[in-house]
Order: sequence, then structure tokens, then C-alpha cells
Amino acid sequence: MKLLIRNLEESDLPFIFSTWLKGLYHGNLMFSKINQDLFYSKYHVVLENLLKQSSVMVCCLEDEPDVILGYSVFSSPRLHWVFVKKAWRKMGIAKSLLPQDLTEVSHLTKLGETLMKKTKWVFNPFL
Repeated sequence: MKLLIRNLEESDLPFIFSTWLKGLYHGNLMFSKINQDLFYSKYHVVLENLLKQSSVMVCCLEDEPDVILGYSVFSSPRLHWVFVKKAWRKMGIAKSLLPQDLTEVSHLTKLGETLMKKTKWVFNPFL
């Protein structure tokens, strides 16, 4: 199976919203304290605006470009989000989705904390 890294397509948005909102809600202690319906409705708007002003790269199967394996959202030098499906992790997909000039994370999740420990990246939530 050959992988393809491509730009965001309109049809990718439902998957991105779903995985990002779920991951952020369940992966961040602060957000998980918010009423779930309120969080999903209010933060969806934040993500819409963030996606409009960011670069989004998608990894998919070359033969099935609609099958998303992972994606990244960034505004260099800031990483906003990276996601890879569980079955496809530890294969270098996330690394292939990221530009080399990133030095900040805007959402503090387990991955964000790990990146900060492994690198000299800093937490900068100011979008």
C-alpha cells in the first residue's frame, strides 16, 4: 500500500472536525470539564476559523484518497493539531505531515506535552 500526502479537501472536513473535537475534549483535562454539548458547539466555531487560516495536510491511501489515515493542522511555527488513526501510528505518518519549522503547540494534549518534552517546543495557546 502506497501512502499519499495531499492538501485538505472539502470532503475531509467532517472527519477532521469529529476527530479533533473528540480528541481535544477527551485528551485535555480542562476541556473535559465543560458540558459536552456546549463544548462541541462552541469549539466547532473555533476550529472552523482556525482551519481557514491554517495549512492542513492529509495522509491517505494512494489508491483510495478518500480514506484518511491522518492529518495535521499548522500555522508555522505553531502546530495546532496532528492526528493519525491508531492502526497507522508508529509508522512515521505524523512526522511526514509536519513541516520542519514548527516550534510551538497551541493545544496542550498528551501529544503536545510529549513534543514539548522531546523538543524545545513551547506551549502558545494564542491562536
